[in-house]
Amino acid sequence: MRLLPGVVEILERLAPREDITLALLTGNWEPGARTKLSRFDLNRFFPFGAFGCDGVDRSDLPPVALDRAERLLGRRFLPEEALIIGDSLYDVSCARDNGIPVLAVATGRTPAEALEEAGADWVIPDLEAAARSVPWLA
Repeated sequence: MRLLPGVVEILERLAPREDITLALLTGNWEPGARTKLSRFDLNRFFPFGAFGCDGVDRSDLPPVALDRAERLLGRRFLPEEALIIGDSLYDVSCARDNGIPVLAVATGRTPAEALEEAGADWVIPDLEAAARSVPWLA
């Protein structure tokens, strides 16, 4: 495993903001996801989320995450108030299936062109480019 450039920096910028709530949405089961994140001390950024153990299909997970956000924060979040950041066609499809905007990061195995064709709202080469390309992430 390797930590990609810009991950910690963007999480450290977003975590203290009162207008943003961070959550993890992944196809990994929670114990595996938490183990992966712990290697880089990233669990501290994600107090809750939705995981592979919460649904058969990744597209089942956003409603779980939104419900958990409501229970934790006491207010309902609409899909258009959320943002999925991911690097795969599964992430783009999951977002599209739930009416959630998606920022695709071309650091995985999927080329930027394929992420664009799949319907990502924004495609960036890496998270270091996020502040330059998506101003509200700065």
